[in-house]
Amino acid sequence: LMDDANVVEPTAEKEERLARLLNLEAKTVENTKVPLYGNLRVNEKDPDAIRVMSININGIQLWKHNNIKAARLKHILKDYGVDVLGIQETNTNFAALKASHTLASVLRHGADEIRSVHSHNTRETQNIGTYQPGGTAVVVREQLTGFIKDRGKDERELGMFSWYSTEGKDGFKTVFISAYAPCSAPGSSTYYQHMVRYIQEQGLNTNPKDLFRYSVVHFIQSMRAKKHRIVLMMDSNEIVVDGFLSKRLAEGDIRMREAVHRAMPGKKGPPTHFKGSQSIDGIWISDELELISASYLPFDGDLGDHRPVVIDLHMRSVLGTLLHRIVPPKARRLNSKCPRIRDEYLALVRKGFKEKNIERRLVQIEETATFPPTEEVEKLMEKLDNLIEEIMLNSEKGCRRLYAAHYEFSPPIQLWLDRCHLLKWLLRSHQGKQVNAGNMRRFARKLGMTQCIRMPVAEIVQLYREAKERTKDLMAESPYLRKQF
Repeated sequence: LMDDANVVEPTAEKEERLARLLNLEAKTVENTKVPLYGNLRVNEKDPDAIRVMSININGIQLWKHNNIKAARLKHILKDYGVDVLGIQETNTNFAALKASHTLASVLRHGADEIRSVHSHNTRETQNIGTYQPGGTAVVVREQLTGFIKDRGKDERELGMFSWYSTEGKDGFKTVFISAYAPCSAPGSSTYYQHMVRYIQEQGLNTNPKDLFRYSVVHFIQSMRAKKHRIVLMMDSNEIVVDGFLSKRLAEGDIRMREAVHRAMPGKKGPPTHFKGSQSIDGIWISDELELISASYLPFDGDLGDHRPVVIDLHMRSVLGTLLHRIVPPKARRLNSKCPRIRDEYLALVRKGFKEKNIERRLVQIEETATFPPTEEVEKLMEKLDNLIEEIMLNSEKGCRRLYAAHYEFSPPIQLWLDRCHLLKWLLRSHQGKQVNAGNMRRFARKLGMTQCIRMPVAEIVQLYREAKERTKDLMAESPYLRKQF
């Protein structure tokens, strides 16, 4: 044994073995890489679509500063164009917060129209702070907020589900429900144990899972009896294809099917929990709703340990009509209240008038003009008016610089942008274009990239491509990178 212990393991094999062991031991949501599953692409949205997203958030805090999860979710809502968001497992005791302190207030972006409704266990709220296991929420954004008719939560007040109802044209009524099914877990303060205590207090002959199923099905039945269409966003904690609840929802009095598996028929969906083996999250829709596309998105470590579910529904099947999308006006470069900008604008206009001889042209037209003006004079005036308008617009463009703000600042993004700028600078130099060689060398020294100055063009081109790809990846993560420095 002593002889075997003295055998030296090769360095390369040792490093490979340690890396393999570390990877096995350190499996996290962040390093769980999976492809998108489905036919929906979040960067493409039909103008006539209502986009619905569902996610088990695994707890969200409602403070407005240094809240990485809320910042990421706010960015996604805007970037993906989400109209309805269903959240499960909020883990928040809303009773301990001000009435105005809602998810809508945390997720609001500027002057966005946004409303939210939440549910949590209101039977056990004393001496627990702001943490309360379980809970759900529904968030409605933009134009859809104008069609909200009613809202509510489960009558037992256990945080099983919450809902919004909308009413469109010709009596089209749709209910958006977010529901969270219990799963057995150790500890006395879990969502499951809350329901156990409720059952014991009420003397019910059931269990938490059956109580949840009965409550959800009973509520949906009551809505379907009123001719409502249903969108159910749920973490069912059971397989969504042929689980007990899925089979019940598919029966004739409800007629609902899970959207991703409806868009990808005949296929078994992927695990939706990063340590799971089955699809337990989904969005169920009634048969009357027209599904455009649906997908399970990849895991996002900043949004919890479940895969987000996103679907697009045809607007006409939800509201009975199509809406005109409101496009906000672009900001003007001219601000006449600022003396510096105003003086610069007037100077540019005077310069344009002088270059185009506007004053001389006006005098010439005045000499030949009569009343009423002839057709020739009208043409000259129209031509001169168009020329003055062009001068004014060009002058306005030169007044001030507007920053598009496609990403939020963070040191990693700034570093990679600087690297791209340097490599592009070097390529311009190799093309024979005029560059400031001294500034270029100093910039390379600052970035620690002086070796790039002596590289051949082919290697610089390859580096530039790789740097651009890395920069794009970081820009997609900019909202929460911004919070980490």
